[in-house]
Amino acid sequence: MQRSISYDTFTFLLTEILPIIILICFILGLIGFIGNIFTFLQPNLRWNNCCIYMLCSSIVDIIHLTINILPSYLRDKYSFFGLPWNSSFSLCKLNYFFYSFLPQLSINLLLLSIIDGYACTCALTSWAHRLNQLKMVPRLILMMICISGIFSIYSPILGNDQPASCGYGEQNIYENEIFPNIILICFILGFIGFIGNIFTFLQPNLRWNNCCIYMLCSSIVDIIHLTINIFPSYFQTIYSFELPWKLSFSLCKLYYFLYSFLPQLSINLLLLSIIDGYACTCALTSWTHRLNKLKMVPRLILMMICISGIFSIYSPVLGNNEPLLCGYHEQNIYGILSIFFNGILQPIVILIFVLLTYRNIRQSRQRVGGMVKSGVNRFRNQFIVMIITQVLITAIFSLQWMIIQAYVLFNFSLRQSNDDLLLMAILFALSNKIYPFNNVKLFYFSILTSKSYRQTFVKGLKKIFSRQWFH
Repeated sequence: MQRSISYDTFTFLLTEILPIIILICFILGLIGFIGNIFTFLQPNLRWNNCCIYMLCSSIVDIIHLTINILPSYLRDKYSFFGLPWNSSFSLCKLNYFFYSFLPQLSINLLLLSIIDGYACTCALTSWAHRLNQLKMVPRLILMMICISGIFSIYSPILGNDQPASCGYGEQNIYENEIFPNIILICFILGFIGFIGNIFTFLQPNLRWNNCCIYMLCSSIVDIIHLTINIFPSYFQTIYSFELPWKLSFSLCKLYYFLYSFLPQLSINLLLLSIIDGYACTCALTSWTHRLNKLKMVPRLILMMICISGIFSIYSPVLGNNEPLLCGYHEQNIYGILSIFFNGILQPIVILIFVLLTYRNIRQSRQRVGGMVKSGVNRFRNQFIVMIITQVLITAIFSLQWMIIQAYVLFNFSLRQSNDDLLLMAILFALSNKIYPFNNVKLFYFSILTSKSYRQTFVKGLKKIFSRQWFH
């Protein structure tokens, strides 16, 4: 009898009370949204940073209530399923993504409002006070959208209440639909970034800057890597077209060498840019300062090509997924060397030079008593900030790849359930598909972090459009 009463009570709560709570929640949310729109768009508030963040948060809230919360009321009361989330695998995954992304974005936008309040209380000379400028609003909102999206990726991958249409047990769907699209997006962004870098770094005020030369060379290597190593896998999956790497033993070995050599060379050229920034901060009498001379550029690039080639020799020797064609293969040693060279050694060297550069900048500021020099030093410091951001993002991409590769390498051979093995396979493939974004980031983070880069880019665009207009 007690169990029956408990079951009836649970059913009553589930079918009568909870839908009413959802309806009340939506009605209050809609009223609050209209009130926020009406208030925050008044002339005395519409240009206030904090009000902009709260208005954006309110817009995200009503979108979340409309597409994620209200449909459950309509489904329970009227058997109306609303949006067709369960009609396909992609829509089901999109539903899980939105269900996690929108609430996170709303809270992160509110977080921006409290950060804006904190920036208001900081000293006028503090870097945090710059966050209070109106021009920072779209940048910070875009940053929060990206952060919320990254922190919501787990939801469509692992979330599933419809195994028939939404399960991550169907690995072929990931291999045939999700991963190829990641590769396509990666290549498109990389190609746009490459054109942007070529256009900007070849402007008269940047083309003879050592740092810009290194970053331009890195961008060229990136687009070569994306074109011959990454993008063909998209064609292979979607159109069954592949480059003739498997036609002979030599081509197979060359493929393994280029697959290791080009990403290493790209990161090593970025490393040269941070070394150049470090040399700029050294004393004029230091031997390190000589690295900043223009005549050293081709020598250092040639040295990095040789180093990258030497550190990539292991790949054609040990790497092999075609035993009959490509010869000897030692999976464990190959994996360990890949993790060491690409995931450990390069990030450590990058972080060392970042810390050395930061130390020199602090010492330089202490020597001049906190005064900021204008002209060349300001230009130099802007590029140092841009370079440090680039190499830190590179280190982050490399470290996430290293962690997942090491986890899979040392756990795949152990006794695992089928779900564990499948999850490891998906993480391994996803990590490999995300890692090429390391070869995409240069242009976009340069635009975001360097005022000189943005001004040069915009100035070059204005020149092109003005010529077209007058001719």
